Amino acid sequence: VSIYDTPGIGEFSSSSRYEKYYEHAVTTADCIVLVTTFDRTDAPAQRLLLRMKEFVNANKNVKFIIALNHIDSRIVADKDNTYKPWDIENNAPSAKCMENIETRIKLIHERYDNKFLPFEVIPVCALRKYGIETLKDAIIKIINASSSELDYGKRILELEQRIASLEKIETLDEFKKYLKTSKQAYLSFYGIDSSSN
Repeated sequence: VSIYDTPGIGEFSSSSRYEKYYEHAVTTADCIVLVTTFDRTDAPAQRLLLRMKEFVNANKNVKFIIALNHIDSRIVADKDNTYKPWDIENNAPSAKCMENIETRIKLIHERYDNKFLPFEVIPVCALRKYGIETLKDAIIKIINASSSELDYGKRILELEQRIASLEKIETLDEFKKYLKTSKQAYLSFYGIDSSSN
């Protein structure tokens, strides 16, 4: 597993000096995670993702996750300043904060749907370790699915090579040799430990 932590989009006056780095990360990615917050404008990320879309590997089933961080922010405070975003006892967003999260997620969908890749939004509060396991599980699920597809592809290629070698057999001795190695290939193809057989 390789992780590319790119400089934050919009953190600099121009992202152009980092675009080659973004391009490389996007072309090799199985999963792209964009971290955004309650208070961040999405415009710089939208523009960059539109430019990066052409670099996504079309041969992969690349997944996109938006991690909505800082959900405990008081940036959305009410007029009388009584807004409490966090239920400390349960280490979870308050009911009002959950409403704000849902509003922000709807806004993210309005801004990103059909712009880059299909995505899911996962609310997190890194400081309070809230939602981190959910985010980690989502990423691991994507990586496992990608590696399964890769393993399956390798096994199919192996099988095709075995069939090609079968077509070249001309003598009985060559066929016996093929049968002997075929058992190993068969077990390997189906992920069976040959040492137990």
